Formats: sequence, C-alpha cells, structure tokens
Amino acid sequence: MPALLATCGDVVQLWEQQQDDTLALAGSVALFKERTNAVAWNHNAQVLCACSDSGAIGLVHESGRVLDVLNAGAAEPAALHAIAFSSKSRFLVTGGTAQRVDVWDLKKKAQIRALRGHAAAITCAQFDARDEHIASGAADGALLLHNLRSGAVARTLAAAGGALPGALAVRCDPARPGVMASAHADGSVYLWDANAAEAGGAVAAWRESHRGAATDAQFSPASAALLASCGRDGAVVLRDTRQRGAAAAAAARRVDCGGGGGEALTGLSFRGDGAALAAGSESGGVFVVDLRRLGGAGGGAAARVSAGHCVMGVAWQLTAAAATPSAVKRSRVETDQASLTGDQAHSSDHGSATAADAAAAAAAAARAVATAASNGDSGHGAQSRAGGAQAAAPPPPPSQSSLAAAAAAAAAAAVAGTPAPPRRFSEHTPRRDSDSNSSSVSAHQQHSKSGSLLWPRGATAAARMSPTAAAAAAAAAAQPVAAAPAAALTRDAFEDGMAALLVEVRRDMRNLHLDVLRQFETQQSELHAMLARHAGEVAALLAENEALRRENEDLRRLY
Repeated sequence: MPALLATCGDVVQLWEQQQDDTLALAGSVALFKERTNAVAWNHNAQVLCACSDSGAIGLVHESGRVLDVLNAGAAEPAALHAIAFSSKSRFLVTGGTAQRVDVWDLKKKAQIRALRGHAAAITCAQFDARDEHIASGAADGALLLHNLRSGAVARTLAAAGGALPGALAVRCDPARPGVMASAHADGSVYLWDANAAEAGGAVAAWRESHRGAATDAQFSPASAALLASCGRDGAVVLRDTRQRGAAAAAAARRVDCGGGGGEALTGLSFRGDGAALAAGSESGGVFVVDLRRLGGAGGGAAARVSAGHCVMGVAWQLTAAAATPSAVKRSRVETDQASLTGDQAHSSDHGSATAADAAAAAAAAARAVATAASNGDSGHGAQSRAGGAQAAAPPPPPSQSSLAAAAAAAAAAAVAGTPAPPRRFSEHTPRRDSDSNSSSVSAHQQHSKSGSLLWPRGATAAARMSPTAAAAAAAAAAQPVAAAPAAALTRDAFEDGMAALLVEVRRDMRNLHLDVLRQFETQQSELHAMLARHAGEVAALLAENEALRRENEDLRRLY
C-alpha cells in the first residue's frame, strides 16, 4: 500500500502517491478550529498526531478517523509548535509558548512530565533513538537535552562561536544515539553529537546553508551520511555529513523549489525508502523531490501540488521497511557497501525489471550527483563511465564525492515494487475527488521496479538475471583480482549486520527493562495510594467502633 503524506495548516490533509508517482489529495481532517502547527506519524504508520495554536493534541487514524483529542479546553491554553512520538508510540512530546516540554502518556491519556529549562517559546522537540532523552530547541537558540527519567537538563548544546541563533528544528538520528541535526534562523545547519565532550557537542556547522532562515533538517533513512535541509530561500540542500569545509560546500546539492519563485519552505520529510522527500511552503505548495532523478531531465526540479493554505508541517508515513530501527541499520550497512563499490544497487522482487536494470538506475543517480559535485570541486568529481553491457568499473577513489555514494545507496534502496491500489478512506473523512478538487504533482517518468534489498543467491539469482546481466557477471567472474574485494565486502557486510543486530537486541532489552521499571513504579504508586485509602477507612471504622462502645457503656449505666 502506498505511503501517505500528511500536511498541516488550516486543516490536516492526507496525500496519496499514485502508481505513476504523482500525489493526489486523499482526504482532509478538520481537527481544530485553530491552525495546526505540526504533524508526526507513529512507529507503525497507523496513527497521526497533530498539535494546534490552542494547545490541543489530535490523534487521527490513517483512514482519516479521529481517534482522540487531548488537552482540549485547557485552563491556560498555550500554542504548541512541536510534537513527536516515542519509538514505540507509548509517549508523546510537545512544546510551545508555555516554555516547557510536556510528555504525555497515551495509555493514561494524561500529561506525566513537564520538563523545564527554556526561557523562550519552544519551537522543536523530539525523543532520541533510545527514548532516554528529549532534545528541544527554543526561539532564543537554546538547545537542551532532557533526561526523561529524572526530568533534569542532561546537557546544553552550544557552538564554539558563542550563542546560537533561534532554533527552528532539531532532529535525532534514529540509528545513531546522541547524533542530532538542528536548523537555525540565520540559515545555518549544525550537526551534533551529545556524547562528544569538546565544543559543546558540535561536530560540524554549515553557516551559510540557506539565504534566510533554515526551517528544517532531517537525516535520510536510507543513507548514514545524507542530511537534507530546507529554508525560506525556497531551496532543499542535500549534503554529505562526513565532508567538511570547501569540499562539503562543493559536494552539496541544491534543489530550488518553485523554480526560484520565492517559495518559503517551512518543513520537509523523507519518504520511508529515502528515495524522495517532500517539503511544504508558506504559499501552500507541497513539493516532491525525487532523489533518483537528480541530474537527469529537469535537473532534480521539485514537482508541486497545491494545498490551498499555508503548510506548517509535512510528515511522510513510514513504510514497513523503514518503520523499524533494525531496517534502518540494515539499509545503512548497504549504504557503506555502495560507498565502497561505487555503481552498485540492490534488486527488488516486486517488479519486472532485472537486477542489472536496478543497478543501472542507482548508478545513474550516483553519476548525476557526482557530476554536479565536480562542477564545484574537481578533487571530488566523478569520471563518466560507459554503460550498457560493459563490465563494472573498479571502485572510485576515496576522494570522490561521498554524496554520490550516499545518493546511490538511497536510490538502490528505493527501487520500489508496483504500488498497491489506493486505500479507501472511511465515511468519517470527507473524501475529495482527486480529479476535480486536488492538484497532482507534475508527471514523473515511471521508474524501473525491482525488488528485495538483498542480492538473490544461487540458482534463483541466475534464473532472474537477464542475458546482459549474465554476460556482465561472467566477465566479472573471469577477473580473479576482483574476487578478493567482493569476498571482503561480503564478510564486512555480514559482520556489520551482526553488529547492528546485536546493538538492536541490546537496545530492545534496555527499552524492555525501562518499560518494566516504569510499570513497576506506576503499580507501586497505585498500591501506595490504595494502602493509604484503606488505612484511612480502617481508622474511620476504629473510631466508629470506639464511639459505639462508649455509647453501649452509657446505655448500660443508664439501665
């Protein structure tokens, strides 16, 4: 089933991706009378949360049915500007003009913590990868890391150059605990590592990422190094976080939304497979950037659909493959392989294209980004290669643009199968006809469809290979020099996969331990309250018994 894109503003809108890769309006949900400022999907992609200027929090099913509204009619309403789920969707974090970070327990449907420390309105907040800390940013530039268990400020993130400008977004890397990115009002984008002791946690700073405010930043779910940001200059900037200085500026890819027409972007969101991202604008535009077509026809220009109102936030529904951290880790292992082997892609078992077609599509994306990078820095360029049935070229040198490798991995992981028929919305949601009342994204060329993220093995692989791919494989097998690197890559990938699995198991055990502790504390508090109530009742009974005894003695004396 195709993923839904949620946008918010005057109303919450859900957009469906069609079989031809266009977007069509699937439904609208009027949650609040006031403006909706932010939206986010939960971990299993079934529930959407949203927050408003009145401080109300809405929960909506993917079908469009309103599940619940929290904090409606609060005694002291304060606008909320940030909202996010925890990794297992048990908790919600919100922040706004009340200058505090609130944690909500969705099982109890109540606020359980109020984290303080900010002196200005909170603009962004998110759980870290382990649900142990909450990162939050404020309009005065303060970036705080709160300990969820104790409620105290665990760390204040600071740049070496002094005070930070207003923070408009903070995003935690879902696969690397402690790693975060932030976007600021002066157009700068920062990369942070909360575990680093030096320089206040700042790892990198790109101070001229945007002409005007940088409004959002997000890590790609398909590449360990790819970071996207957007700003009021109408541009989406893609960069490799491993590069610094002039090399980073030269390799960064800039995509202007709206053709340079002054579309002020307010937020962005990667699709679950990392092959595309969406951005919203103040003028009501929703742009879709297909990373597989960077450098191709149109130069990676964004396709636009109109929401009809100012878009305050966007959130792409997680796909089944991207909904779990283990899948993120597996895709990032494949990213490392792609960065070592150059023009390599993984096939898919949903479509009719061959493995060679998938590899060619990913290689084209890599060469496009590498060619764009070479225009700024010849040291990071990519040499053009002959395509077709020729044998694969040897791996590029380390000096080549690693953004190309990241884009290759994202494109390889993103070669999707044939989408399922569009989902039907329930009668609770007003369905707009996509032909009359909704605009579609500009026509995209249908990409090659291929399947699984792992290369097939044995006879199955041979049966699925086209004659061209079989000839290329035979030519590659005739070169014994390439066998050792391939074996080393396979071994490294296996070791990385096992290491990622071990980290995932440990994290799940830690989360389970924390959940057990939280449940124990909750039950302990309830038991204490029950014992206190019973003690009060026993005391009342004893007092009543004493009164009856005295009354009985008085009656005996009387009669």
